[in-house]
Amino acid sequence: DAARLMAADSAEVSPRRGYVDGPFGQIHYRRTGTGRPLVLVHQAAMDSRQFTAVYGLLAEAGFDAIGFDLPGFGNSDCPPFPPRVEDLAASIVAAIDALGLERFDIAGHHTGAMVATEVGIQFPDRVRAVILNGPMPVSEEERAEFMEGLHQTERTITATDDGTQFNMVHAARTGLAEGTVAPARISEYVVQAFEGQGAYWHGHHAAFLYRQD
Repeated sequence: DAARLMAADSAEVSPRRGYVDGPFGQIHYRRTGTGRPLVLVHQAAMDSRQFTAVYGLLAEAGFDAIGFDLPGFGNSDCPPFPPRVEDLAASIVAAIDALGLERFDIAGHHTGAMVATEVGIQFPDRVRAVILNGPMPVSEEERAEFMEGLHQTERTITATDDGTQFNMVHAARTGLAEGTVAPARISEYVVQAFEGQGAYWHGHHAAFLYRQD
């Protein structure tokens, strides 16, 4: 519940961190707990710190919680091209293999939900459960609307002389939160959005190309 989440967040659980090799370079991860492996896949454009408030709770519940930074996000190396969901899924499985996990559950949020879907499709014998938070099957009309509209706007979110890009993302997240998210958390989102090596638009571009249905 909300009280336990706040307690976990305030306790500042610090997962163990490490790197493994993937098809596009190194993949960074955070890992907490022992027991049943649960892979956590973040939304765009964040990284595995998205799950900071729940790593401790999952460990308490008996999970080996492992959050990966998708390629190009956080501290993971970026592919030399705009990745698709299938590329991101292949990288996650390579990282899981490097950690020696044969069977696992996988949970994804937004773009991460699509990556989790693809991992489940490609490796049905290894995935015990797929947990989707905010899956997004879209119609061809919705896909075209994004590509012609918001996608073009996101492609303009790059380094500027006056730092306008930070204000753009901060304003967008503040509007979406509608007062339900603390300012410090929104600021953290903005930092994560620009910390990765990939372009800001890569995540949603991959999401809207994927046919999750």
